[in-house]
Amino acid sequence: MQIFINRSSLVSLQEQLSAQIGHLVASGALAPGERLPSIRALARELRIHHNTVLAAYQVLQARGLLVLQRGSGARVAEFDAARNARLEGLSLQALAVQFVAQARARGHGEKEILEACRVALSPLTISRLVLVNPHADLQAIYLHELEEWLNLPKLGMTIEEVEALDPAWRARSCFVTSTNHAGRLQAVLDNQAPLISRLAPMDLLLSRARELPADRLIAIVSASPRFRVLLKELLSAVCDENQLIEVPSEDLVQLRAVGRLSGLMVTDALSAGTLSGDYRESLFRFPLLGGDLRVELAKCLPPEAFRPVA
Repeated sequence: MQIFINRSSLVSLQEQLSAQIGHLVASGALAPGERLPSIRALARELRIHHNTVLAAYQVLQARGLLVLQRGSGARVAEFDAARNARLEGLSLQALAVQFVAQARARGHGEKEILEACRVALSPLTISRLVLVNPHADLQAIYLHELEEWLNLPKLGMTIEEVEALDPAWRARSCFVTSTNHAGRLQAVLDNQAPLISRLAPMDLLLSRARELPADRLIAIVSASPRFRVLLKELLSAVCDENQLIEVPSEDLVQLRAVGRLSGLMVTDALSAGTLSGDYRESLFRFPLLGGDLRVELAKCLPPEAFRPVA
């Protein structure tokens, strides 16, 4: 597990550490169930106080990314419903009894229960993709990237909006979310598992950033405040804080001024389309979605749902 620590950054060591480990989980570099270095081992390796590592691990546990257990250390949380052992060993009859009991407890009658079973046994056609994220600005970026892959209808929603949907509507939807929100969404969808998006690897971007002279700016250009915060946290591990500047892509005056001083301009897929060719040499488009999500989508969606690969 490769972690970079920048002691001169204004971003705290705990925030640097939690941001980078969070990205390793989100990109799939750390797999569900994988054990992380112990708190003291990682503290020795990075030459930081063990309380800093503990605080970072606790933040990630609160976000549902890690599981901390006394005596067994820290592990990446399990998100895949296929690994959920709650239903292991239950017979088909026991599952049926459990389903009917829960349905009746919610006030459903026999006809409603039978109709729900009939619908569940009917062949389902996925007719839409739902991207679940609490932030509208990030939803827009995710949906723009998915538009490059898919030609079926796509919607952005919060978990609360998904919870309010009719079950029959949900049954014909394919849900995609990030690792941060997978556990909560899974609880809403019950046994309908969401696909988990993986962030693209940062190796190339970090390499480009490290190669820049210390007097060259790195501009994070995006219409999304959340995207700018995310990239600033991740880049702070290899850059001086004074090198990083956030620029709203709609602020053309600041964009032109910063463009002359920047050795690297990092942007998202949606904002990249609004930038002129003047910045082409220094522009780096960082995708939120890793390519492995397309592979997973191919398991759930028919071939005609995909656009031809360019």
